[in-house]
Parts: sequence; C-alpha cells; structure tokens
Amino acid sequence: MKQDDKYGYIDRSGKAVIEPQYEDAWSFSEGLAAVKQNNKVGFIDHTGNMVIPPQYDIAASFKNGMAHVMEQWLWGYIDHNDNAIIPIEYDYLREFSEGLLMVTKNNKQGFLDKVGTIVVPLIYDEANNFSEGLAAVKQNGKWGFIDKVGKTVIPLDYDEVRSFSEDFAAIKLNNKWGFVDKMGKIALEFKYDDATYFYGDLAFVQYEGEWVYIDKQGQVIDSPLLDS
Repeated sequence: MKQDDKYGYIDRSGKAVIEPQYEDAWSFSEGLAAVKQNNKVGFIDHTGNMVIPPQYDIAASFKNGMAHVMEQWLWGYIDHNDNAIIPIEYDYLREFSEGLLMVTKNNKQGFLDKVGTIVVPLIYDEANNFSEGLAAVKQNGKWGFIDKVGKTVIPLDYDEVRSFSEDFAAIKLNNKWGFVDKMGKIALEFKYDDATYFYGDLAFVQYEGEWVYIDKQGQVIDSPLLDS
C-alpha cells in the first residue's frame, strides 16, 4: 500500500499490518521483503522488524536462501542473516544457472559455485549461462564452449554462438550459421544466414532469404507453428 508517498503492507482484508514508512517496498519472499529507507535497501520480516539493516543500493528478493545485492557499485549474494555467501566484490553477476554463477571482475568473466568458490577462472571476455552442462565463452574475439570445471569442450574458433538446446548449438563462422553437437562435431553445415535454437526437434533458420523450420538432419519441415 502507498500513502503520502510512503509504502507499507496490508493483509488480504485490506487492513494495514505494517504502516506506510518506506520510500519503496517489494513483495515478501522466503519470509522477508526488501524495503528502502534513506535511499538504502534492507529487509523486514512479516512483523515489520528490520532483519537486515538498510545498507544496500540495490537488493533483489530472496530465492533459494540467497539474494543478490549491490553496494558501492559492486555485487554479491547474501543469506537471510546478512552473511555474504558470494563476496560483494564483483562488477556484474547473473542469476545462478545449473548451479553456477557467472560473475565479472576487472572486465573478465568466470563462474562461481553456491559457496563462492571460483570453479571456472575469470579469464573470458564474455560468458553465457550454462545450458545442458555447457557454457558459451568468448576469448580474443572467438567463441566456444566449456564444461563446469572450465575444460574447453568445443574450441573457441567461432564468430558467434547460441547456447545448447536439445543437444545442438547454433554456431557462426565466415558469416554463415551451422550447428554443432556436444562433442564438437559439425552436425549441420554452415549454410544458414541466421539460426535460432532447437525446440521440439525443430529449429528456425534463415536460408536463401526465407525463414524455415528444419529438423536435426537439416531437412526443411512444414511446421504448424508457421501456420499459426
């Protein structure tokens, strides 16, 4: 609820249970809600008790026992007790994906586990979230894929890539797109002007000026999705 430019909370009957007193307020998640006071964000419980004092510039809602926060332009994750699970020292970070977190520091990217241990060194110019056990990474202008311990599975030889979906990933080389499997074998040759992801055994690609669906053998398919 909002009253006189202040935010509070009401119950389902509309009764005020936490009086309007915050500059901003967000929904409860895992028993806590982020609120802003004096231009800083902290967390309250359902009784309005300030469990985590307002000290952060930005804070997201709790999910799986953690919330990502920003303080003095640096990011990390805290738990319900305001312990820094992921140190607040990163220039950028994403949500966890397949148990790992992509972080940026000093313009390099890598991955941490859920206790903050670096499992993939911060050596990449760009890194995408893990998908089907592999993550696309870029170094020296070229893309490839690594596994969850940082081993290069598919060499960084490509101009552009998309994440894996249904065991295939679109890859670009010399201005044409093809598809690679998880072993690094070229599954569909480089002949497409653009390519998306496989979904339901079909991928949407641009070929000879037209967008069409293909199957995993590269055959053009008449898809009901096109008709809809």
